[in-house]
Amino acid sequence: MKKPDKINEKRIKEIEKKLKNLEEDLEDDIEALEKFIKDNSMFYTKREVFNKLPKKMLWGTFKIIINYLEETGKIEIDITTGNISYTWNPELLEKIKDMKSL
Repeated sequence: MKKPDKINEKRIKEIEKKLKNLEEDLEDDIEALEKFIKDNSMFYTKREVFNKLPKKMLWGTFKIIINYLEETGKIEIDITTGNISYTWNPELLEKIKDMKSL
C-alpha cells in the first residue's frame, strides 16, 4: 500500500511544479503583451499585435490575456477600427478617488 502513496506524492509534486512553471510563464506573457500594447497603443488590431509579438504564444492564450486586460480596464478595443489602446492610468484613478471622497 505504501508504494502507490509514494508514487502519488511524487506525481503530485511533479504536477505542482509544472503548474507553478505555467503560472510564471503566463505572468511573463501577460507582462510582455501589456508592455507591447502600451508601447504601440492605437496602432494595431488584435491580429496584428499577435503577429508582431516578440515572443510567440498560442492564439487561445493571447485571447485570454486580451480579455483579461480588457476586463481589468487596462486596454480598450476601438469598435470601428479594431485597434487596441492602452488605457490604464493608476495616477488618474487615485485623483478620481480623492475627488469622490471630498
